[in-house]
Amino acid sequence: MVKRAVASSSFVTSPPDNSAWWSLPGSDVLAHFEAESTNGLTPEEALRRVAQYGPNSLPEEQEPGVWSSLFAAFKDPLALILTLAAVLSAGIGLALSFDTWRTLRREQGLSDRQAVELMLRLAGDEARRAT
Repeated sequence: MVKRAVASSSFVTSPPDNSAWWSLPGSDVLAHFEAESTNGLTPEEALRRVAQYGPNSLPEEQEPGVWSSLFAAFKDPLALILTLAAVLSAGIGLALSFDTWRTLRREQGLSDRQAVELMLRLAGDEARRAT
């Protein structure tokens, strides 16, 4: 997940003459921030700046919930089409299975259990033949 930073408006983000920081000599940057090249900031100055500007950290973003993630997934038309196709396929499969079960009961005189066992046996035979 990509985290976005929120820039603090109280902190100076560009040098006074609006040139890029990376193009300035290091001594100018250190002088602007009143830091030393060997030791950086003193502990007292660091604490003062933390009190003035806040901690040097990015705010944590809340992760989206399950429902918002699910809703976002269906914004993609392809995902919607594939889901509808899967639901339609499952519905047709259930209808055909029910029709087969009903036919076995009515025409063959099988009980519910015998019809289901026969359908499962036939499905297993079909699966073995396919492999």
